[in-house]
Amino acid sequence: MTRRLLSVRLAMVALAISSCGIPIDESPESVALPENLETAPTTTTSTTVPEEADGQRLYFIRDGRLIARTRELAEDALAQEVFEQLLVGPTEEERALSIESRLTPDLVVEAGFLTGTDILSLNFVGESDDETPFLGLEGELRSEAIAQLVFTGVVFGSSGVVFAENGEWRLVANADGEVQVFDDNGVPVPLTTSDFIPFTPGG
Repeated sequence: MTRRLLSVRLAMVALAISSCGIPIDESPESVALPENLETAPTTTTSTTVPEEADGQRLYFIRDGRLIARTRELAEDALAQEVFEQLLVGPTEEERALSIESRLTPDLVVEAGFLTGTDILSLNFVGESDDETPFLGLEGELRSEAIAQLVFTGVVFGSSGVVFAENGEWRLVANADGEVQVFDDNGVPVPLTTSDFIPFTPGG
């Protein structure tokens, strides 16, 4: 094939391509991939919990850790109202995000500050006997429930939380299994958030 014939054929091919509307770039440029582009496939997935707006913070459990959620309550809401809301438990939307509560809605609590102090007292009322565990829970589940109550109480404005059952003081343990003791006035030494660090997100 002569060089002239080859040139004619190449010209015809170029004409055919241009008639199809395909642009021809005689000097193509290389394109670099972004440095942060992940080329390897991944199967890791995660569920992000949306950040909460302003409101009264209640504490629930997610993956063995405390997680704060808010409820719209009046600024002058009483402790009783706050803990009744806590006992209601997570909303359906929160449950869909694997947020749970170790406290059941059938619990009855009387919440209030000890006279002349900022110590919060939570008195749980109901049928119980010597064989009934406090809050109906034992072990890790009860520790998580106590942590929910303590964090909610301290965020509400108390310096610490003490517990009673049917009007009788109950000594409970912190996250390390250390049981409260009575102070000189015969009142349990209050539990605070520092007693439940292992249940915090960074604990």
